[in-house]
Amino acid sequence: RITRDDWQSVHTVAGFGGRIGDSTWTWEAAHLWDRVTLDEALAGGILAAEYQRLLDLDSSGAWNPFGYTPIGGSSTVNSRTQVRAIQGGAAFQGEYITHAGDLRFSGEVADLPAGPLTASVGGDLRRETLDDRPDAALQNEWILPFNIQQPLAAGRTTYAQFAELGIPIAGGGFNCPGVHEFSVNLAARREDFDDDGPLGSHAQIGSSGVRPRVSFRWQPVSRQVTFHGSWAEGFSVPGFSSLYREPGQEFTELSNPLTGTRSQT
Repeated sequence: RITRDDWQSVHTVAGFGGRIGDSTWTWEAAHLWDRVTLDEALAGGILAAEYQRLLDLDSSGAWNPFGYTPIGGSSTVNSRTQVRAIQGGAAFQGEYITHAGDLRFSGEVADLPAGPLTASVGGDLRRETLDDRPDAALQNEWILPFNIQQPLAAGRTTYAQFAELGIPIAGGGFNCPGVHEFSVNLAARREDFDDDGPLGSHAQIGSSGVRPRVSFRWQPVSRQVTFHGSWAEGFSVPGFSSLYREPGQEFTELSNPLTGTRSQT
């Protein structure tokens, strides 16, 4: 099997920001648009119907399955004309688009002995769409031994809110031996997911819940030596393929490091 992939990617980002009055608070807004397309051509397959027809012949033109016959070549048991008659290929096209926008407000909340207490709040909105378009040969298993694939079109809208607090514990003139500077960062994030599945289906995946994150920054002697540490909880939403992909047939490919060739099992 020979696969030729043509990937194209377009990525754009725009951002704006400013200060709120005479305060220490600032705002930032950004928008992202990303589009990735794939045109895939597969060659080196066998036309299943024609192969079966040649096997069923009871004349001298019948296909002989005994003996080695390379695709695109010939052998003592099958002619080059027979091999060319069963050669086939397929095509696949895919498109993945992401729209995302976010808004953040940051500033100082209070003055502490070790420095200012800072805070940040905001949210973002993200829309992702997937459109996989295998041709009829891949959908109907017309070409062997290509993997069977079905079309898949789906989308997901994600709403997120987040908050962050920076707490200085030691620093400036407020420190002690072994603690030149020390600060703690507390953060939390919540995401809600809303899916548009194939064939007009709708899936309310739900919420990730509030996911916390705690980190610290410690400089024991001076700014030349810094220690960082963090702990966080995460949430991974299932991908479109895991949720909506119809069952298919998969031939796993293995690569031979000695010959540089790939074979299916």
